[in-house]
Amino acid sequence: MCSEFCDNNAWIEILEENLSEENQQIINNLPEQFYIFKGYHSGSVIVGVKCLGQKAILLLSQFACMLKMQDVPDKESTVDLETALIQSGYSKTIPNPEYKTMEEFEESIKDIDPKEKYEKLGEYFHSSANQEFIEEVDYSKIKKSIEKILKENGFVQDKDNNKIYRNNFYYQKHLRYLEYLKTQEQVLGLK
Repeated sequence: MCSEFCDNNAWIEILEENLSEENQQIINNLPEQFYIFKGYHSGSVIVGVKCLGQKAILLLSQFACMLKMQDVPDKESTVDLETALIQSGYSKTIPNPEYKTMEEFEESIKDIDPKEKYEKLGEYFHSSANQEFIEEVDYSKIKKSIEKILKENGFVQDKDNNKIYRNNFYYQKHLRYLEYLKTQEQVLGLK
């Protein structure tokens, strides 16, 4: 929980891009005593209350209890095979066909309104368009099995779900979530 010394609000900042659909729905349908606005950090949202102290603690705790347990987000915990191979050193550097210099990019957005320019600038800096060179998989370097390459580089391949976890930490978090679901089903008598 956070608050500013200059106002009477308390809030929780959440990475919105990591929320499950179920938790996103909860946030979208919060009661009136809560407010929501774009967070200070990229991809985040602020859920706040217009009070401080014990009342704020109670309300934000109630909000936290509304959220449902969720699996580790794929965006955070998994990679595709190409990314895993590149991160494992099986790559080559090539010119980026989408590359635009800053001058070329600025020229392409010169006639749009300032707010849209600001958004486009953010997109440019978070895309590969600002990189003169990019990495792609160099299949000629691969002399081992994919499974061995992944294992040697700390990735965990979950063949049942066709996923590659960045490391064992994320895979174990996923397994704990599955165990939680199984326990919930048993407790609720669903299985």
